[in-house]
Amino acid sequence: SALRGYPFRLLQQESSDKSILCINEASGLVVENTAEGNAFFDAENQPTQRIKDILNFLSEVEVNRTITQQAVNALADAGLITPWAINLKQGEEVVPVNGLFCVDEAALNVLDNEAFLLLRKAGGLAVAYAQLLSMNQLSMLERLGELRGQILAQSAGTSSPLPFDFLEDQGSISFEGL
Repeated sequence: SALRGYPFRLLQQESSDKSILCINEASGLVVENTAEGNAFFDAENQPTQRIKDILNFLSEVEVNRTITQQAVNALADAGLITPWAINLKQGEEVVPVNGLFCVDEAALNVLDNEAFLLLRKAGGLAVAYAQLLSMNQLSMLERLGELRGQILAQSAGTSSPLPFDFLEDQGSISFEGL
């Protein structure tokens, strides 16, 4: 969502519950005329539909971020967040990944009824189960990393490091040669 909304961002005003739509003017995506881009304001000096759509999208993202944070806070309050010891294979080397956290499934399974109900009401169960289920995908990420390395090694010296090219004039992707 951060990439989709870029170069825009919604920030909370200090000591207020209102938000401000901000733009990174140094992004290189802001231009002086509408011949090269989209106007921010219409003839009546009101935000254009494009700007309104961006504002609505970022507002939804913020609402969802707040809900997710409440769920994660409930998990932390229940003592279910623990450091996640991950070791990923990069080539022949095994590299530890630090600074990540996961849900302690054993602790989740022994929660008393009251704590479990509080967690459910806060939306923490959905986050916990989603995280626990996603943990099994690490092997897939490792495999994708290996494939990427193989593709890059095979394509060394070619014009495209990937087995596909973006066709700029058509706005599509070609997978020829796969």
